[in-house]
Amino acid sequence: MNDEFLYQQIADSLRQEIQSGKLKPGDRILSVREMTRQWNCTPGTVQRAYQELSRQGLVTSRPGQGTRVSESVTAGKHGALEKAALVNRVEKSLLEFITAGYSPVDLEFAFQTALERWKAIEQQPASMSDNAIIFYGSHDPAVNWLSNQFSIKHPTYSLITNYIGSLGGLIALAQGKATLTGCHLWDPDTGDYNIPYLRKLMPGQLIIPFVNSSGLVQSKILSLQLSGEIYKIADLLKNWRLEITGYTSFERCVITAGGVSLDEIIPKTMASRLLPNLFFAGEVVDLDGDTGGYNLQIAFSTGYLAGKSASYFVKKSKMVI
Repeated sequence: MNDEFLYQQIADSLRQEIQSGKLKPGDRILSVREMTRQWNCTPGTVQRAYQELSRQGLVTSRPGQGTRVSESVTAGKHGALEKAALVNRVEKSLLEFITAGYSPVDLEFAFQTALERWKAIEQQPASMSDNAIIFYGSHDPAVNWLSNQFSIKHPTYSLITNYIGSLGGLIALAQGKATLTGCHLWDPDTGDYNIPYLRKLMPGQLIIPFVNSSGLVQSKILSLQLSGEIYKIADLLKNWRLEITGYTSFERCVITAGGVSLDEIIPKTMASRLLPNLFFAGEVVDLDGDTGGYNLQIAFSTGYLAGKSASYFVKKSKMVI
């Protein structure tokens, strides 16, 4: 079996023994050498399994004392064992999705979207009234300050905050649960815009130019009356006009024009009409098509024909190459 998956089986087996109580806090686990013989694998595979359990807080390793079940392992809603089991289930799901062809960026976007939706559902919505302003969205110190000052300046009114993330705030505004929503386009952890969300809308290299041309700021507070700004951004995204100011260098080109004239090539063999034993293929020929796979097809077809013709010519003339 592939060691890449065997170490997970070893970790799962030990995790189940700990969960069932067969291995109790403080119990010694078999040494790496013993586990290697038992599982018929390399020492590195066992060590990787032990490192995974150690990272989850289930085992500890000390020189001269071997590897033992952690004393902090306890059953309960927030125990290390339950957290480790949760991480293990998530990792299995991630592996399944990655094997299906999804990228880490796709998974991050899907997970954050689902998580923020559930936060919005779990959050008990405050009752909408004429004397209450309901805020859903990203955490913002300015909104916190406003909330504290609001009751002082306007005792008969209240600003109620619900921090459920940018996407959750937009959903709440669209569903009529919020009076205001706050959206953070800027990610302070990465020092950049929220790329996982924006990559769903456009290629990565277009994100910053689009943000600059749309006039988006790092954060924005929207109300039902200002929600039309969202549609303005959507309209710009669908009808974004770019001015071509020049061309990039040859190293970055996608299609090249020009080359050997078709009048100088025998089309059935791709052989030169001017020089014997010379064949042409691909973009050295003065032939180019629209973007969309046509130029690749030209390259494949002419390459196949030129190679087949050259091979036939060599065999026929008994040339030695």
